[in-house]
Amino acid sequence: MFSKKRAASFSRIDSLIGKNCFFDGVIKSSGTLRIDGEVKGEVISEENIILSESGKIAGDVKATNILISGKVTGNIIATDSLRITSSGQLIGDSNTKTFVIDENAVFEGKSTQYKEKVSKELDNQKKNKLVNLNEDNNAKKHEKK
Repeated sequence: MFSKKRAASFSRIDSLIGKNCFFDGVIKSSGTLRIDGEVKGEVISEENIILSESGKIAGDVKATNILISGKVTGNIIATDSLRITSSGQLIGDSNTKTFVIDENAVFEGKSTQYKEKVSKELDNQKKNKLVNLNEDNNAKKHEKK
């Protein structure tokens, strides 16, 4: 009657941001990314993101599956699943198909169910804003000359 969903596999790690590392900027990964340090900026993975207890992200996060044991201040898009463990904190909105919040986890935000079409529209809006910002910056540079 009920089908059991297969849990996301976080056993293979392709990239690691170490505990003593601080990264400022955009991170894009095609594989599983584990973050033990701090990231200020957007984090995107085509597969999984694991945020350990010591990990912190100040920025938006997008991946297929996301496991939060540290602290995220930003919005999340998990195209399959999002789990916040008992030590994890998410201060921001989530958009995911499956959302698991363990006992004692912290979630302060709004949660919506992931839909492919809505996500693509949001991505396009973000791209349009970036294009407009770049055009504005280029116009300002030419005005100064």
